[in-house]
Amino acid sequence: MLSVDYATAARIDNSAKYTGVLGPLTAQAMYSTHYDTGYGSELTDRFFSGALTFAQGPLAASVSYEQRNGNTATTSTATEHRATAAATYVFGPVKGFAGYRYLRASNAFLPANPIAIANGSEASAADLYWAGAQYMITPALQLTATGYYQDVHSTNADSWLAVLCADYFVSKRTDLYATAGYSHNKSGAALGVGGYGTVAPDCNQTGFMIGMRQKF
Repeated sequence: MLSVDYATAARIDNSAKYTGVLGPLTAQAMYSTHYDTGYGSELTDRFFSGALTFAQGPLAASVSYEQRNGNTATTSTATEHRATAAATYVFGPVKGFAGYRYLRASNAFLPANPIAIANGSEASAADLYWAGAQYMITPALQLTATGYYQDVHSTNADSWLAVLCADYFVSKRTDLYATAGYSHNKSGAALGVGGYGTVAPDCNQTGFMIGMRQKF
């Protein structure tokens, strides 16, 4: 998902986080005075978010909202807003998952968001949908398949991304992985398997990666 929306794994500096648990419900809130640069006005790179998660038995579902301000003095009033809903369900060795994210970003926001379109508007918006499944073939071998579709409003510059990943767990901390991805673009979209801007507009891309991961 990082390839489609960089913010899903972005680090939030200078932040405080609250987590509260009540039975199957978990509530979280986070606030950052400066999530990126560490200096500037009160609004410069300000961040806040909230999330509510329900988990019971094989079902887990969550909703969240976040807002971040631009990271320069001249763009501090420009914002990104994200609202997300997602769910997972486990049945035997298979976990199914699906989600939706709405994004509205000021075209003046920095760092620039790839959904920004030059249509004279002050902001751009996009819907992101994803779905997939994870299958534990054996206790040591896991296969995950995921599909993503980004629908950018007011344009046909939309993208598809399909990812297939195999993990072999050597131990609790070490695994070997192989990943294959394919991105499909139209009407000027430029999503590559490694993220936006890694392919020329309207071009598709196929990528493969193998490696070893060590968890610390």
